[in-house]
Amino acid sequence: LRLGPLELAWVLGGTGAFGGRVLLAFGSIPAGLALLVVGWPVCWVVARGMHGLHRRWFVLVPAGVVLHDHAALTESIMAPRRTVARLGPAPADRATEAVDLTMGAAGLVLELILAEPTPVSRRPARRPGTGAVAEAEQTGAVLFVPTRPGALLSVADERRLPVG
Repeated sequence: LRLGPLELAWVLGGTGAFGGRVLLAFGSIPAGLALLVVGWPVCWVVARGMHGLHRRWFVLVPAGVVLHDHAALTESIMAPRRTVARLGPAPADRATEAVDLTMGAAGLVLELILAEPTPVSRRPARRPGTGAVAEAEQTGAVLFVPTRPGALLSVADERRLPVG
């Protein structure tokens, strides 16, 4: 998303939200109305997509860590400090044993290894008529892709979490 589509989405959203009003203010009534009619729905779709990206967090709290990913999980994963065995880059051979929450994101994949199995409820695919239901599965490791993995690992190390 950083190499083009994100910037394009910002331009389309901004143009849709404000371009029609600017054209109307300068007296271009037909073009302004056309841009308003087309631009506001585009702006709504872009804003909704951006908001969805903002609802994916990995939070370091005094009691441990919280992984909140509205797109991949039905419930946040809350791991107390005592249950965090390791937080660090994921080895390539470990991907099959851990619950993958990366959703195809590019970047450094981090792995949160837990000392005891924790329930994880992945969000089922949104296909009408399939009857997909979210079921909790027990796991000892979770894969995710943060935006700034180096900064996350640095702060986690400062907070004395097992990083490596």
